Amino acid sequence: MRRDSQRTYRLGWLSFTRAGRVVTLGKGNRLGSVTIAASVSPPGGDFTEPVTSHTLRFIGAFWPLDAKLAYSRHYPAINWLMGFSRYVDTVAEWYQKNVAPDWRDLRDEAVRILTREAELQEVVRILGTEALSEQEKHLLNAAFLIREGFLKQDAYHPVDVRSLPLKQYWLLRLIITFYRKGLEAINHGVPASALRELDIVKRLARLRMEVRNEEYKKFIDYEQELINAIENLIKQYEPQRITVTT
Repeated sequence: MRRDSQRTYRLGWLSFTRAGRVVTLGKGNRLGSVTIAASVSPPGGDFTEPVTSHTLRFIGAFWPLDAKLAYSRHYPAINWLMGFSRYVDTVAEWYQKNVAPDWRDLRDEAVRILTREAELQEVVRILGTEALSEQEKHLLNAAFLIREGFLKQDAYHPVDVRSLPLKQYWLLRLIITFYRKGLEAINHGVPASALRELDIVKRLARLRMEVRNEEYKKFIDYEQELINAIENLIKQYEPQRITVTT
């Protein structure tokens, strides 16, 4: 068994070290890259078995397929909590130069929201949503929008089948704007349920299927509409808060 593990380790190292930046054959000094995509199917979905565990040592990115997501018809069925990439810094540098300087901040906040959601789901399962604070309820609403409005994709939809980086950025930015502005509203006495029921918020999960890549400038108007709707909500609840305090 130990010999098999060593052989697997050696084969994995030899295979994945072939990927990287290369100088191609032919005339001229042409640069290219070799990307290796490998598929491993662990028995029973056990990622600790030898082949999978050794493979994880060499790869630069990991997309674990989740049966629960597939059964719930969430595609691509990639588990965002188990998956990882060692190229985040490289990708962030490209996004800062070509898309937007705050992409990394938005991405990191989305990861924090999804991670915290997984922790809160245990509380909800045992005690129900009544045990959560308004801020935590709002976080769950934001996590739902990230899952449904950003991570989910319909390969058969004519609009959603392909999303360029600029559209992806704006989809995520709108959701994070909702989360941040929503926290401000909650601090002014607005309940999380009122934020969730805003018409513009209900549309956030569908925008990926409504706005085409070349129509990304529409997101600017959506963002302002979202901010205005939340600010109007704050004005509605502010007098109630003052009355109760008095």
